[in-house]
Amino acid sequence: MIKVLKAVKVVFKYIVMFLTMLMPRDYKLCVFGAWLGERFADNSKQLFIEASERDDIRAVWITKDKTIVDEIRKMGYEACLWGTKEARKVQLRAGYAVISNGISDLEHTFLGNAIIIDLWHGVPLKKVVYDNKYEKNWDSPKQKLRDSLIYIPLGKMYFVATSEMFVPIYQSAFRRRKDQIICLGQPRSDIFFDEKKPKPYFPGKNIILYCPTHRNEGKEPIHIEKIFELDKLEKYLAGKDYYLVIKKHF
Repeated sequence: MIKVLKAVKVVFKYIVMFLTMLMPRDYKLCVFGAWLGERFADNSKQLFIEASERDDIRAVWITKDKTIVDEIRKMGYEACLWGTKEARKVQLRAGYAVISNGISDLEHTFLGNAIIIDLWHGVPLKKVVYDNKYEKNWDSPKQKLRDSLIYIPLGKMYFVATSEMFVPIYQSAFRRRKDQIICLGQPRSDIFFDEKKPKPYFPGKNIILYCPTHRNEGKEPIHIEKIFELDKLEKYLAGKDYYLVIKKHF
């Protein structure tokens, strides 16, 4: 019985998704989301802030977290809580949708025929999505059917790469045409190219950057103090005038 109800729910979702293709889209309205709707972060966040400062774009952040809604509204920007009538209405009308992980960053059921821009959240130094054969069987009949169905309402999807070198990698990883991969760079890195903005680093200093990715899909904590002898390292770096910057994965 549970399987039957689940199947009915999925069928209903796809019917709604196809029906939303009939909605008139407002191309001055753009919805933003990130990390399955659970975070206000990443490339989506930076582009959202920039878009919110413009007069020719209405930018709306969609999130599952009420505290994030309050935080964004205090900043003077627009945000809606996931699953509310307000959020669904905005997504039904949006001409553009910006994400940084995948279509589940937003309620994609309501984005039929919207132009979706996936900014992604890094560079593919490892195999991701369709190239990651360990994640799931991407070529199973069930997965192929799902992909072909979703492509009809959500096929206007573009991926932002940081250089031409990554274009064929993105094509393979996301199984998209070359014209769906755009080389624009990542919004969160724009600050490094803007001479007017202060840089978040130590000018003239030697920097060592350590950015470990997640362990066991984020379930295993990264204990920096077990990796490095921090007191000894601090003394050594101070003597050499080096800075060690550590950014752990979420």
